[in-house]
Amino acid sequence: MSRVLERGNKMWEGHRMILPEHVDHLHEQNRAAKKYQAPDLSEDAIREIGFAIEKSMVELIPVLVQCAGKYGIESYEGVITSINAIDRYIRLQGADHTEHISFQTIVNVETRE
Repeated sequence: MSRVLERGNKMWEGHRMILPEHVDHLHEQNRAAKKYQAPDLSEDAIREIGFAIEKSMVELIPVLVQCAGKYGIESYEGVITSINAIDRYIRLQGADHTEHISFQTIVNVETRE
């Protein structure tokens, strides 16, 4: 039994194909459409984030830092060991990793007391 061709352009119906370059381009377009846009933080939220960062650094309290990643929120847990105000990032020391997190990507910081 043969498949019934659709009514469109019957000559080309059975010869559809897509080049690998086009497949890659379509995948890239889909990923770009799903990129995460970080919310704008209020002054109060920025102040709370600053307090949590300072508390973690001074009292060596673990924190959960949520950052805006390329496709969504990324979370890191550890103790903040330093703040670089010139390059605008914090250094977070986890159990088995060290992260340098840019100020502009931070969405939320929660203390883990």
